[in-house]
Amino acid sequence: MKQFNNLTIQQFNNDMSLSRRGFGLLEVLLASGILIMVIGAIVGLGRAAVRNNLISLQRAQAYNLARETVEIIRANRDTKWIDKQINDWNDDISSIGRTCIIDSYDINCASSDPEEIDLDKTVFKRNFSINKINNESNKELAKQTSGEFIDKDTNNNNAISTEITVKVVWDSYGKERKIEVPIELTNWKPAL
Repeated sequence: MKQFNNLTIQQFNNDMSLSRRGFGLLEVLLASGILIMVIGAIVGLGRAAVRNNLISLQRAQAYNLARETVEIIRANRDTKWIDKQINDWNDDISSIGRTCIIDSYDINCASSDPEEIDLDKTVFKRNFSINKINNESNKELAKQTSGEFIDKDTNNNNAISTEITVKVVWDSYGKERKIEVPIELTNWKPAL
């Protein structure tokens, strides 16, 4: 019996040595295929992360450009208020429905083309539009500041508030992206 067991074990070892060689090649091919798929997935995730990071950077730059536009408009309003004997606070932004740009830190409503700004090889186009005189806000602010309320169909130079929308557009990965920032600009100084 002992010999029978040895023969069986020896036959078993011979059979395993032959089958190990065949399975080894298949195992290597299968492992290589799995490794290639895993590496491909990692590369794809890396590319998507870089792409999303760039889009986030561009969106932050666009918001900063919009914020800069808002600050220039507010500074222009404050300058007009200080210089009130010559101009009203909203001289440059009193025309409803106009699209304007910032030209050397001054408001220019004569051009209909958006201002182009090149940042980090991305061209941003920004402009702002004067949407409406907000009558409800005007009525409320007129009560609070003893200012003069006017209807939107009349001259807007005495208005207490104006709604402005700043728009920044850029192209990223073949797709046009944009942000719009609405602000309500008010004549926050009391009437003298």
